[in-house]
Amino acid sequence: MLADNLAGIGYVAKYAQAIDGAKANADRAEDAKGYVEALADQYKVNILEQFKNKATLVSGFANHDFRLYDGLRTNKVADTSLWTIERATTGTYVDATGKIRTAAIDEPRYTYDPETGVPSGFLAEGQRTNLLVNSENLLAATYTVIGDTNIQSENVYSPNDAVFRIENLSAASGNYIRSPEITVTSTPGDSYTFSVLCKEGTSGAFSLRTIALGGTTQDHFHEFDFTTDSFFRDGTGTAKAKKLSNGWYLISAKISLLSGNDKVQVRLSSNAVDNTRPGSCYVAYCQIEKGADPSSYIKTTATQVTRAADSITKDVIYEVSERGFTIFCEYTPLVSDGVRFAISKGDFNNTLYVSNNLVVLRINGVMLMSAVNNEQKGKKQRIAVSVQNGDCFVAINGSAQTRSISIDESDLLFTRLAAVGGWGANTVSENVLIENHGMLIMPAPLTAAELETLTAI
Repeated sequence: MLADNLAGIGYVAKYAQAIDGAKANADRAEDAKGYVEALADQYKVNILEQFKNKATLVSGFANHDFRLYDGLRTNKVADTSLWTIERATTGTYVDATGKIRTAAIDEPRYTYDPETGVPSGFLAEGQRTNLLVNSENLLAATYTVIGDTNIQSENVYSPNDAVFRIENLSAASGNYIRSPEITVTSTPGDSYTFSVLCKEGTSGAFSLRTIALGGTTQDHFHEFDFTTDSFFRDGTGTAKAKKLSNGWYLISAKISLLSGNDKVQVRLSSNAVDNTRPGSCYVAYCQIEKGADPSSYIKTTATQVTRAADSITKDVIYEVSERGFTIFCEYTPLVSDGVRFAISKGDFNNTLYVSNNLVVLRINGVMLMSAVNNEQKGKKQRIAVSVQNGDCFVAINGSAQTRSISIDESDLLFTRLAAVGGWGANTVSENVLIENHGMLIMPAPLTAAELETLTAI
Protein backbone atom coordinates (compact mmCIF):
# COMPACT_ATOMS: atom_id res chain seq x y z
CA MET A 1 0.00 0.00 0.00
CA LEU A 2 2.78 2.43 0.91
CA ALA A 3 4.56 1.76 -2.38
CA ASP A 4 1.32 2.27 -4.30
CA ASN A 5 0.67 5.58 -2.56
CA LEU A 6 4.24 6.72 -3.16
CA ALA A 7 3.82 5.95 -6.83
CA GLY A 8 0.47 7.72 -6.86
CA ILE A 9 1.93 10.86 -5.33
CA GLY A 10 4.74 10.83 -7.86
CA TYR A 11 2.27 10.45 -10.72
CA VAL A 12 -0.06 13.25 -9.70
CA ALA A 13 2.87 15.55 -8.86
CA LYS A 14 4.36 15.05 -12.34
CA TYR A 15 0.93 15.49 -13.93
CA ALA A 16 0.38 18.74 -12.02
CA GLN A 17 3.79 20.01 -13.18
CA ALA A 18 2.89 19.18 -16.77
CA ILE A 19 -0.39 21.04 -16.41
CA ASP A 20 1.51 24.05 -15.06
CA GLY A 21 3.15 24.36 -18.46
CA ALA A 22 -0.05 24.06 -20.46
CA LYS A 23 -0.69 27.19 -22.48
CA ALA A 24 -3.31 26.15 -25.02
CA ASN A 25 -6.30 25.94 -22.71
CA ALA A 26 -5.56 27.77 -19.45
CA ASP A 27 -9.02 27.40 -17.90
CA ARG A 28 -9.22 23.66 -18.45
CA ALA A 29 -5.63 23.22 -17.28
CA GLU A 30 -6.36 25.14 -14.07
CA ASP A 31 -9.41 23.00 -13.31
CA ALA A 32 -7.49 19.80 -13.92
CA LYS A 33 -4.55 21.02 -11.89
CA GLY A 34 -6.82 21.73 -8.94
CA TYR A 35 -8.29 18.23 -9.18
CA VAL A 36 -4.97 16.40 -9.20
CA GLU A 37 -3.52 18.60 -6.47
CA ALA A 38 -6.54 17.81 -4.30
CA LEU A 39 -5.94 14.13 -5.05
CA ALA A 40 -2.30 14.51 -4.07
CA ASP A 41 -3.33 16.17 -0.80
CA GLN A 42 -5.60 13.22 -0.04
CA TYR A 43 -2.73 10.83 -0.71
CA LYS A 44 -0.60 12.81 1.74
CA VAL A 45 -3.28 12.48 4.40
CA ASN A 46 -3.44 8.72 3.84
CA ILE A 47 0.35 8.44 3.94
CA LEU A 48 0.54 10.41 7.19
CA GLU A 49 -2.05 8.12 8.77
CA GLN A 50 0.04 5.08 7.82
CA PHE A 51 3.04 6.61 9.59
CA LYS A 52 0.86 7.36 12.60
CA ASN A 53 -0.01 3.66 12.79
CA LYS A 54 3.70 2.91 13.26
CA ALA A 55 4.22 5.61 15.89
CA THR A 56 4.74 5.27 19.63
CA LEU A 57 3.78 8.92 20.07
CA VAL A 58 1.23 10.91 18.08
CA SER A 59 0.62 14.48 19.10
CA GLY A 60 -1.84 16.21 16.79
CA PHE A 61 -1.97 19.67 18.26
CA ALA A 62 -4.08 20.98 15.38
CA ASN A 63 -6.64 18.15 15.25
CA HIS A 64 -6.40 17.12 18.95
CA ASP A 65 -5.39 13.56 18.14
CA PHE A 66 -3.10 12.24 20.90
CA ARG A 67 -1.84 8.66 21.11
CA LEU A 68 0.84 7.06 23.28
CA TYR A 69 2.42 3.60 23.50
CA ASP A 70 2.54 2.29 27.09
CA GLY A 71 4.81 -0.72 26.54
CA LEU A 72 1.91 -2.98 25.57
CA ARG A 73 -0.49 -1.07 23.35
CA THR A 74 -1.01 2.36 21.80
CA ASN A 75 -3.86 4.25 23.46
CA LYS A 76 -5.70 7.45 22.72
CA VAL A 77 -4.93 9.83 25.56
CA ALA A 78 -5.65 13.39 26.63
CA ASP A 79 -3.12 16.08 25.80
CA THR A 80 -2.44 16.70 29.49
CA SER A 81 -1.79 12.98 29.99
CA LEU A 82 0.80 12.95 27.24
CA TRP A 83 2.46 16.30 27.94
CA THR A 84 3.51 18.35 30.96
CA ILE A 85 2.25 21.78 29.98
CA GLU A 86 3.50 24.74 31.99
CA ARG A 87 3.18 28.52 31.85
CA ALA A 88 3.47 30.48 35.09
CA THR A 89 0.95 33.15 34.01
CA THR A 90 -2.24 33.40 32.00
CA GLY A 91 -1.92 33.85 28.23
CA THR A 92 -4.19 34.84 25.36
CA TYR A 93 -5.01 33.05 22.13
CA VAL A 94 -7.45 33.27 19.20
CA ASP A 95 -10.35 30.81 19.36
CA ALA A 96 -12.27 29.20 16.48
CA THR A 97 -14.67 32.16 16.24
CA GLY A 98 -11.87 34.74 15.97
CA LYS A 99 -12.26 35.97 19.54
CA ILE A 100 -9.27 36.65 21.78
CA ARG A 101 -9.56 34.39 24.83
CA THR A 102 -7.51 33.98 28.00
CA ALA A 103 -6.02 30.63 29.01
CA ALA A 104 -5.45 29.95 32.70
CA ILE A 105 -2.03 29.29 34.24
CA ASP A 106 -0.57 26.05 32.79
CA GLU A 107 -3.50 25.73 30.37
CA PRO A 108 -2.52 24.96 26.74
CA ARG A 109 -3.31 27.56 24.11
CA TYR A 110 -4.78 25.95 21.01
CA THR A 111 -5.02 28.77 18.53
CA TYR A 112 -6.86 29.23 15.24
CA ASP A 113 -6.41 31.28 12.10
CA PRO A 114 -8.29 34.47 12.99
CA GLU A 115 -9.58 34.97 9.44
CA THR A 116 -10.58 31.42 8.43
CA GLY A 117 -11.11 29.65 11.75
CA VAL A 118 -8.77 26.80 10.69
CA PRO A 119 -6.94 25.26 13.70
CA SER A 120 -3.27 26.25 13.90
CA GLY A 121 -2.13 24.04 16.77
CA PHE A 122 -0.32 24.73 20.02
CA LEU A 123 0.79 28.35 20.48
CA ALA A 124 4.20 28.47 22.19
CA GLU A 125 5.96 31.72 23.05
CA GLY A 126 8.87 32.92 25.06
CA GLN A 127 8.48 35.39 27.90
CA ARG A 128 7.29 38.85 26.85
CA THR A 129 6.25 42.03 28.70
CA ASN A 130 3.69 44.59 27.59
CA LEU A 131 5.40 47.87 28.51
CA LEU A 132 2.36 50.01 27.70
CA VAL A 133 0.10 50.46 30.73
CA ASN A 134 -3.69 50.78 30.44
CA SER A 135 -3.63 48.75 27.25
CA GLU A 136 -7.45 48.58 27.16
CA ASN A 137 -8.24 52.09 28.35
CA LEU A 138 -7.30 54.91 26.01
CA LEU A 139 -9.32 57.26 28.23
CA ALA A 140 -6.83 56.79 31.08
CA ALA A 141 -4.76 59.75 32.20
CA THR A 142 -1.59 58.12 30.86
CA TYR A 143 -2.78 58.91 27.31
CA THR A 144 -2.99 62.47 25.99
CA VAL A 145 -5.56 63.70 23.48
CA ILE A 146 -4.02 66.29 21.15
CA GLY A 147 -5.85 68.75 18.90
CA ASP A 148 -9.33 68.42 17.50
CA THR A 149 -9.66 64.72 18.36
CA ASN A 150 -12.48 62.82 19.98
CA ILE A 151 -12.13 59.41 21.63
CA GLN A 152 -14.87 57.33 23.18
CA SER A 153 -15.60 53.76 24.20
CA GLU A 154 -17.65 51.78 21.68
CA ASN A 155 -19.71 48.60 21.92
CA VAL A 156 -19.01 46.95 18.55
CA TYR A 157 -18.41 43.31 17.69
CA SER A 158 -14.69 42.64 17.70
CA PRO A 159 -12.07 40.09 18.72
CA ASN A 160 -12.27 41.67 22.19
CA ASP A 161 -14.46 43.81 24.42
CA ALA A 162 -12.40 46.97 24.84
CA VAL A 163 -12.94 49.07 21.71
CA PHE A 164 -12.40 52.80 21.26
CA ARG A 165 -13.39 55.06 18.41
CA ILE A 166 -10.80 57.69 17.47
CA GLU A 167 -12.18 60.55 15.40
CA ASN A 168 -10.37 63.49 13.88
CA LEU A 169 -13.01 66.19 13.79
CA SER A 170 -11.20 68.35 11.24
CA ALA A 171 -8.63 68.04 8.49
CA ALA A 172 -6.17 70.20 10.40
CA SER A 173 -2.78 68.83 11.41
CA GLY A 174 -1.83 67.79 14.95
CA ASN A 175 -4.82 65.60 15.87
CA TYR A 176 -3.92 62.31 17.60
CA ILE A 177 -3.80 60.23 20.79
CA ARG A 178 -0.35 60.15 22.41
CA SER A 179 0.93 57.32 24.59
CA PRO A 180 3.23 57.91 27.57
CA GLU A 181 6.98 57.84 27.01
CA ILE A 182 8.26 54.37 27.91
CA THR A 183 11.78 53.88 29.23
CA VAL A 184 13.60 51.05 27.43
CA THR A 185 17.09 49.57 27.34
CA SER A 186 19.37 51.83 25.33
CA THR A 187 21.41 49.16 23.56
CA PRO A 188 21.81 50.09 19.88
CA GLY A 189 20.21 47.47 17.65
CA ASP A 190 17.54 46.42 20.14
CA SER A 191 14.07 46.27 18.65
CA TYR A 192 10.67 46.99 20.13
CA THR A 193 7.32 46.36 18.49
CA PHE A 194 4.05 48.25 18.84
CA SER A 195 0.84 46.43 17.92
CA VAL A 196 -2.84 47.35 18.01
CA LEU A 197 -6.13 46.01 16.69
CA CYS A 198 -7.80 48.33 14.16
CA LYS A 199 -11.04 48.47 12.20
CA GLU A 200 -12.24 50.83 9.49
CA GLY A 201 -14.37 53.82 10.39
CA THR A 202 -15.44 56.81 8.32
CA SER A 203 -11.91 57.91 7.38
CA GLY A 204 -10.95 54.61 5.73
CA ALA A 205 -7.47 54.89 7.24
CA PHE A 206 -5.38 54.41 10.36
CA SER A 207 -2.22 56.36 11.13
CA LEU A 208 0.49 55.13 13.51
CA ARG A 209 3.49 57.21 14.45
CA THR A 210 6.43 55.48 16.21
CA ILE A 211 9.02 57.60 17.99
CA ALA A 212 12.33 56.70 19.67
CA LEU A 213 13.64 59.47 21.94
CA GLY A 214 17.04 60.25 23.42
CA GLY A 215 20.15 60.49 21.26
CA THR A 216 19.09 60.82 17.62
CA THR A 217 15.30 61.00 17.59
CA GLN A 218 13.56 58.61 15.22
CA ASP A 219 10.10 59.66 14.08
CA HIS A 220 8.22 57.52 11.54
CA PHE A 221 4.69 57.34 10.13
CA HIS A 222 2.94 54.09 9.18
CA GLU A 223 -0.44 54.66 7.49
CA PHE A 224 -2.86 51.91 6.53
CA ASP A 225 -5.65 52.04 3.93
CA PHE A 226 -8.50 49.65 4.81
CA THR A 227 -9.87 49.74 1.27
CA THR A 228 -6.68 48.46 -0.36
CA ASP A 229 -5.47 46.35 2.59
CA SER A 230 -2.09 48.04 2.33
CA PHE A 231 0.14 50.75 3.80
CA PHE A 232 0.31 53.93 1.75
CA ARG A 233 3.09 55.23 4.01
CA ASP A 234 5.63 53.18 6.00
CA GLY A 235 8.54 55.15 7.40
CA THR A 236 10.68 52.17 8.40
CA GLY A 237 9.44 49.49 6.03
CA THR A 238 8.56 47.29 9.02
CA ALA A 239 4.80 47.85 9.31
CA LYS A 240 2.57 44.79 8.96
CA ALA A 241 -1.16 44.20 8.78
CA LYS A 242 -2.69 40.81 9.58
CA LYS A 243 -6.34 40.32 8.70
CA LEU A 244 -8.48 39.07 11.60
CA SER A 245 -12.23 38.45 11.79
CA ASN A 246 -15.11 40.84 11.05
CA GLY A 247 -13.03 43.54 9.37
CA TRP A 248 -10.38 43.81 12.09
CA TYR A 249 -6.61 43.93 11.51
CA LEU A 250 -3.59 43.50 13.71
CA ILE A 251 -1.35 46.45 12.82
CA SER A 252 2.27 46.40 14.00
CA ALA A 253 5.52 48.27 13.41
CA LYS A 254 9.06 47.75 14.67
CA ILE A 255 11.08 50.42 16.50
CA SER A 256 14.84 49.81 16.20
CA LEU A 257 17.00 51.72 18.66
CA LEU A 258 20.00 53.82 17.70
CA SER A 259 22.74 54.97 20.05
CA GLY A 260 21.28 56.99 22.91
CA ASN A 261 17.65 56.04 22.33
CA ASP A 262 16.19 55.27 25.76
CA LYS A 263 12.45 55.99 25.38
CA VAL A 264 9.73 55.02 22.91
CA GLN A 265 6.32 56.52 22.26
CA VAL A 266 3.44 56.00 19.81
CA ARG A 267 0.72 58.28 18.45
CA LEU A 268 -2.56 57.04 17.00
CA SER A 269 -4.82 58.84 14.57
CA SER A 270 -7.62 58.18 12.10
CA ASN A 271 -6.27 60.86 9.75
CA ALA A 272 -3.33 60.71 7.35
CA VAL A 273 -0.26 62.83 7.94
CA ASP A 274 -1.18 64.96 4.91
CA ASN A 275 -4.60 65.62 6.54
CA THR A 276 -6.57 64.08 3.67
CA ARG A 277 -8.45 61.52 5.78
CA PRO A 278 -10.54 63.22 8.47
CA GLY A 279 -13.03 60.91 10.15
CA SER A 280 -12.90 57.92 12.49
CA CYS A 281 -11.45 54.44 13.03
CA TYR A 282 -11.69 51.84 15.79
CA VAL A 283 -8.76 50.62 17.90
CA ALA A 284 -8.24 48.18 20.76
CA TYR A 285 -5.58 46.22 22.66
CA CYS A 286 -2.41 48.33 22.50
CA GLN A 287 0.94 46.68 23.18
CA ILE A 288 4.63 47.63 23.18
CA GLU A 289 7.11 44.81 23.76
CA LYS A 290 10.78 44.07 23.28
CA GLY A 291 11.28 42.02 20.12
CA ALA A 292 11.10 42.39 16.36
CA ASP A 293 7.62 40.84 16.00
CA PRO A 294 4.34 41.09 17.92
CA SER A 295 3.43 38.25 20.26
CA SER A 296 0.02 37.36 21.67
CA TYR A 297 -1.80 40.14 23.49
CA ILE A 298 -0.94 40.88 27.15
CA LYS A 299 -3.48 42.94 29.11
CA THR A 300 -2.19 45.73 31.36
CA THR A 301 -3.85 48.15 33.74
CA ALA A 302 -1.84 50.49 35.97
CA THR A 303 1.43 48.54 35.65
CA GLN A 304 3.39 46.65 33.04
CA VAL A 305 2.59 42.92 32.81
CA THR A 306 4.78 39.95 31.86
CA ARG A 307 3.51 36.76 30.25
CA ALA A 308 5.65 33.74 31.15
CA ALA A 309 7.13 31.37 28.57
CA ASP A 310 5.28 28.24 27.47
CA SER A 311 6.86 24.88 28.27
CA ILE A 312 5.56 21.57 26.87
CA THR A 313 7.65 18.50 27.68
CA LYS A 314 7.41 14.80 28.47
CA ASP A 315 9.61 12.03 29.82
CA VAL A 316 10.54 9.58 27.08
CA ILE A 317 9.93 5.99 28.28
CA TYR A 318 8.81 3.61 25.52
CA GLU A 319 8.92 5.91 22.50
CA VAL A 320 12.48 5.22 21.20
CA SER A 321 14.68 2.12 20.90
CA GLU A 322 18.35 1.19 20.65
CA ARG A 323 17.94 0.25 16.97
CA GLY A 324 17.09 3.86 16.17
CA PHE A 325 14.08 6.12 15.94
CA THR A 326 12.40 8.76 13.78
CA ILE A 327 10.98 12.07 14.95
CA PHE A 328 8.71 14.27 12.82
CA CYS A 329 7.29 17.74 13.43
CA GLU A 330 5.10 20.12 11.47
CA TYR A 331 5.14 23.74 12.63
CA THR A 332 4.86 27.34 11.51
CA PRO A 333 7.52 29.77 12.83
CA LEU A 334 6.10 33.20 13.65
CA VAL A 335 9.58 34.68 14.14
CA SER A 336 13.00 33.70 12.80
CA ASP A 337 14.62 32.78 16.09
CA GLY A 338 14.83 30.01 18.67
CA VAL A 339 14.85 26.23 19.12
CA ARG A 340 11.73 24.64 17.61
CA PHE A 341 11.79 21.22 19.32
CA ALA A 342 14.29 18.80 20.84
CA ILE A 343 14.74 15.26 22.13
CA SER A 344 17.60 14.83 24.58
CA LYS A 345 18.99 13.32 27.75
CA GLY A 346 18.23 16.58 29.51
CA ASP A 347 21.44 18.37 28.55
CA PHE A 348 22.94 20.17 25.59
CA ASN A 349 25.69 17.60 25.06
CA ASN A 350 23.24 14.79 24.27
CA THR A 351 20.46 16.19 22.15
CA LEU A 352 18.84 16.22 18.75
CA TYR A 353 17.32 19.63 18.14
CA VAL A 354 15.86 21.78 15.39
CA SER A 355 16.43 25.53 15.51
CA ASN A 356 15.35 28.26 13.12
CA ASN A 357 18.37 27.56 10.89
CA LEU A 358 19.90 24.18 11.85
CA VAL A 359 19.16 20.54 12.59
CA VAL A 360 21.84 19.27 15.02
CA LEU A 361 22.69 15.95 16.68
CA ARG A 362 25.14 16.07 19.60
CA ILE A 363 26.29 12.94 21.47
CA ASN A 364 28.63 13.10 24.48
CA GLY A 365 29.50 16.69 23.64
CA VAL A 366 30.43 15.98 20.00
CA MET A 367 28.36 17.35 17.13
CA LEU A 368 27.85 14.31 14.88
CA MET A 369 25.42 15.86 12.42
CA SER A 370 24.41 19.32 11.25
CA ALA A 371 21.99 20.19 8.46
CA VAL A 372 20.72 23.56 7.27
CA ASN A 373 17.08 24.41 8.04
CA ASN A 374 16.02 27.12 5.58
CA GLU A 375 12.67 27.90 7.16
CA GLN A 376 10.69 31.01 6.28
CA LYS A 377 8.78 33.01 8.85
CA GLY A 378 5.06 32.41 8.55
CA LYS A 379 5.49 29.36 6.28
CA LYS A 380 4.59 25.81 7.32
CA GLN A 381 7.64 23.60 7.88
CA ARG A 382 7.81 19.79 7.93
CA ILE A 383 10.96 18.20 9.33
CA ALA A 384 11.78 14.54 10.04
CA VAL A 385 15.02 13.08 11.40
CA SER A 386 15.80 9.35 11.42
CA VAL A 387 18.75 8.21 13.57
CA GLN A 388 20.56 4.87 13.73
CA ASN A 389 24.13 3.67 14.00
CA GLY A 390 25.64 4.24 10.57
CA ASP A 391 23.27 6.72 8.99
CA CYS A 392 21.25 9.75 9.95
CA PHE A 393 18.62 10.98 7.49
CA VAL A 394 17.17 14.48 7.61
CA ALA A 395 14.22 15.48 5.45
CA ILE A 396 12.91 19.04 5.22
CA ASN A 397 9.78 19.77 3.20
CA GLY A 398 10.19 16.70 1.02
CA SER A 399 13.95 16.90 0.43
CA ALA A 400 16.23 14.40 2.24
CA GLN A 401 19.89 14.61 3.23
CA THR A 402 22.14 11.79 4.47
CA ARG A 403 24.86 11.93 7.13
CA SER A 404 27.11 9.05 8.19
CA ILE A 405 27.49 8.69 11.97
CA SER A 406 28.93 6.15 14.41
CA ILE A 407 27.27 5.84 17.82
CA ASP A 408 26.62 3.25 20.51
CA GLU A 409 23.13 1.85 20.91
CA SER A 410 22.80 3.40 24.36
CA ASP A 411 23.37 6.83 22.83
CA LEU A 412 19.93 6.57 21.18
CA LEU A 413 18.02 6.19 24.45
CA PHE A 414 16.97 9.81 24.87
CA THR A 415 14.87 10.59 27.94
CA ARG A 416 13.24 14.00 27.40
CA LEU A 417 11.10 15.48 24.63
CA ALA A 418 10.33 19.19 24.28
CA ALA A 419 7.68 20.32 21.79
CA VAL A 420 9.12 23.82 22.00
CA GLY A 421 12.54 24.97 23.17
CA GLY A 422 15.49 22.74 23.89
CA TRP A 423 17.16 20.42 26.35
CA GLY A 424 16.99 22.14 29.74
CA ALA A 425 14.32 23.42 32.07
CA ASN A 426 14.41 27.03 30.83
CA THR A 427 15.42 26.97 27.19
CA VAL A 428 12.47 28.83 25.61
CA SER A 429 13.98 32.20 24.68
CA GLU A 430 11.94 35.40 24.73
CA ASN A 431 12.00 35.57 20.92
CA VAL A 432 10.39 32.15 20.35
CA LEU A 433 6.97 32.40 18.70
CA ILE A 434 5.72 29.22 17.06
CA GLU A 435 2.59 27.29 16.17
CA ASN A 436 3.27 23.56 16.58
CA HIS A 437 0.78 21.65 14.41
CA GLY A 438 1.84 18.13 15.35
CA MET A 439 4.58 15.59 16.14
CA LEU A 440 5.28 11.87 15.65
CA ILE A 441 7.89 9.50 17.09
CA MET A 442 8.49 6.08 15.56
CA PRO A 443 10.76 3.53 17.34
CA ALA A 444 12.64 2.59 14.18
CA PRO A 445 14.61 4.40 11.48
CA LEU A 446 13.00 5.17 8.12
CA THR A 447 14.58 5.39 4.68
CA ALA A 448 15.34 8.68 2.97
CA ALA A 449 12.50 8.05 0.51
CA GLU A 450 10.02 7.49 3.32
CA LEU A 451 11.14 10.69 5.04
CA GLU A 452 10.68 12.64 1.83
CA THR A 453 7.13 11.33 1.56
CA LEU A 454 6.41 12.12 5.21
CA THR A 455 7.65 15.70 4.93
CA ALA A 456 6.32 16.62 1.49
CA ILE A 457 4.49 19.98 1.62
